[in-house]
Amino acid sequence: MALRDAIARLQVHAGSLVGMKEAPTDPPESANQFPFALSYVRAGSWRAESAGFSHAFVTLVTEIHVARSALPLDIQLALPFFEPFLQKLLGDQTLNGTMDNIGEVEFSFGSMKYAGQPTLGWQFVISGPDGAGAKVTIT
Repeated sequence: MALRDAIARLQVHAGSLVGMKEAPTDPPESANQFPFALSYVRAGSWRAESAGFSHAFVTLVTEIHVARSALPLDIQLALPFFEPFLQKLLGDQTLNGTMDNIGEVEFSFGSMKYAGQPTLGWQFVISGPDGAGAKVTIT
């Protein structure tokens, strides 16, 4: 299943970041360890190409959460995840062949929540070329 494999690959990259404590493929009810990464599908569209062959165009999201305790320290912990995560994506633009090339990555940094717990961190919104959904082949 290409979509699940793409999400799992994002989690592999997030989980390999120095200092990351947890990056499960399936999101838990609550995070037990921080920093914590989560990847999921935000939105998409589907197009049939021919009998038995189609594409899904998806927007994927990876979030990196740091537990909120002392803002200056939390920022120092969260900021360094930015460049290494983008470098991982740059080195694996097809997420191990699960999709066509990543085109754009929008990002934001700031206050977040996971399972009701306040966090601080990054949200990376991953799409295909020109901001369209990243293409995943479905057969």
